[in-house]
Amino acid sequence: MNYLNTSEEKQESGIFSKIYPAGIMLLFFVLFCLFTSCSDEPEVQLSSEAQFESFSFSTTVNKDLEIGVPGKISGSDIIATIPYGVSPDGLIATFTYSGKSVKVGNVEQKSDETKNNFSSPVVYSVFAEDGTKKDYIVTIVIGETPDPELESFSFSSEFNEGLESIVTGEISGSDITISIPYSMSTNALVATFKYIGNSVKIGNKEQTSNVTPNDFSEPVVYSIASENGKKTDYTVTVTKNQRRIPRVYINTAGGVPILDKENYVTSTVRVEDLDSYYTDGVKFTSGAGVRGRGNSTWGMDKKPYRIKLDNKASLLGMSNDKDWALLANHTDKTLLRNITAFEISKIAGMSWTPTSYSVDFYLNDEYKGVYALTEHVKVAKERLDMELVKSADNSGEALTGGYFMELDFHFDEPYKFKTNRVYPKMNEGLPIMFKDPDEPTDPQFNYVRDYFNTAEEVLYGDNFIDPEEGYRKYIDVESFINYYIVQELAKNVDGNMRGSCYLAIRRNGKIEQPLVWDFDIAFGNADHITWEQGASSREWDGWFINSYSANDNTYTPWFDRFFEDPHFVSELKKRWNELKPQLDGIPDFIREHAAALQDSQARNFGMKANGGAGWSITKPEWNTSIVRGSYKAEVDYLVDFVEKRLQWLDTNINKL
Repeated sequence: MNYLNTSEEKQESGIFSKIYPAGIMLLFFVLFCLFTSCSDEPEVQLSSEAQFESFSFSTTVNKDLEIGVPGKISGSDIIATIPYGVSPDGLIATFTYSGKSVKVGNVEQKSDETKNNFSSPVVYSVFAEDGTKKDYIVTIVIGETPDPELESFSFSSEFNEGLESIVTGEISGSDITISIPYSMSTNALVATFKYIGNSVKIGNKEQTSNVTPNDFSEPVVYSIASENGKKTDYTVTVTKNQRRIPRVYINTAGGVPILDKENYVTSTVRVEDLDSYYTDGVKFTSGAGVRGRGNSTWGMDKKPYRIKLDNKASLLGMSNDKDWALLANHTDKTLLRNITAFEISKIAGMSWTPTSYSVDFYLNDEYKGVYALTEHVKVAKERLDMELVKSADNSGEALTGGYFMELDFHFDEPYKFKTNRVYPKMNEGLPIMFKDPDEPTDPQFNYVRDYFNTAEEVLYGDNFIDPEEGYRKYIDVESFINYYIVQELAKNVDGNMRGSCYLAIRRNGKIEQPLVWDFDIAFGNADHITWEQGASSREWDGWFINSYSANDNTYTPWFDRFFEDPHFVSELKKRWNELKPQLDGIPDFIREHAAALQDSQARNFGMKANGGAGWSITKPEWNTSIVRGSYKAEVDYLVDFVEKRLQWLDTNINKL
């Protein structure tokens, strides 16, 4: 082994190990310096830009402004003009700028957020990135003082007892007209108003909105003054609305629905005559049972109802009784045919005519439309006044009456019979039902049935016109003439001894027509009067009940024979000419009642979303396909029908 070489190698290695770390460090130092010298960047220069680019006041964040207000930037001044009446205190500026921040004093400003009081000029400082700033003086100028003006005028229910809702005045130039409910006093009304100006006065009396009461029984002059010394006068005239028709409210216990015609639903009934249409305006409230009523009408969308009060009461000044009807008149778009027929009945002198008044009806707080609150047909002291048989009246004179009957093709009462004669088109006898007594004894039932059959047999016998032994011995001619005039004038499709025909036999009396009922599809309102009932026309011309005509295919039991009797014809002509002057007033009666319904009919046929009942003035109903398009057109048709029908009957009755 060469130890010398080995020793020399070790010596050299030690020297190298001492030198190597130092070299490495030197190398790293050189490289670091080189790297750092290569990566150095030039020093960043901060921007000195500081300026507003835009300045305005937006309607989005300034609710008192109706239009946006731009600021005009001129050097270090910004000027913006706001409308007169807008407060400069609390305005919020919208701005864009070049710079780092915007301050007013020490308060940081944010566009569309920061409020300031601009009653005096406000200094905005826009700061640059390098800390320099530029100040802008923002000055708000108030626009030119406008002429004094009354912007709105109303009466609010909050400050005027008796108002149900706000009523707004119509401003036209210097005149303001405003209408209040008919029954409301004008003596101390408190106005709600907005104005442009410095003050509002009536005479020398300062006026404060929602505070100052005034007497508006005569026109009142409001004077609006402004700071520039100008004054504008407004004359306020308060008028009264037409009278509101009465209202009937029915609230069922628990709000349960009224589902049928058999079961009375426990309810509370309230009747209000707010504008004293028929009474002194006193409100009536009572417990009651309420159920459905009617035959075909109960199946319609707008349903009629029967009311039985807990105790007798006079509603709207009508008779004192428990029993009442709410007629819906759904198929009658004038809402007036029944009331019109009842007026004709009064003129004709029927033994009793139901009183019927148009009302606005609410069921469980929901408006249901215009109904007719009507006296229910019944025998009573203040309704059809007649003495009825008692259950013990089974022989002698007591058995002869009285009896209250109904002739109706529905034939739906428990005690009923059909007369012996088979009539053309009907192919059966007359359907007669007991109404009162509703449960006659056997002798009573037999008496009435036999009486009708005897009268019928004599009427169609050879000696029927004999004044002593003919039909006049059993039938009250005068009442049948009155009945005929009402039904023929109305051209009632049910008036030909077919339905809703009430009959009475008083003690020792004859068969009488005491009243009329059910005219919602009369007066040209039934297409089937021709193809089902045989009339030559659905319009105002032509006979209907008088089937004694070769030109018509109609047939009315009994009246076919009546018109073969010269005495009956003579008495009819006499009675017609007695009544004609009064009947000529029926068209005006219709017009007056239609005018009274102007507001209510609009709600009846108005959309539910707008507070109406939702019934349609243009939707055809089952009774007729004819649509006239408006309430006015429907009323005009009814008036025209009656006027022309009166003329036609006057000519043709007098030709009989």
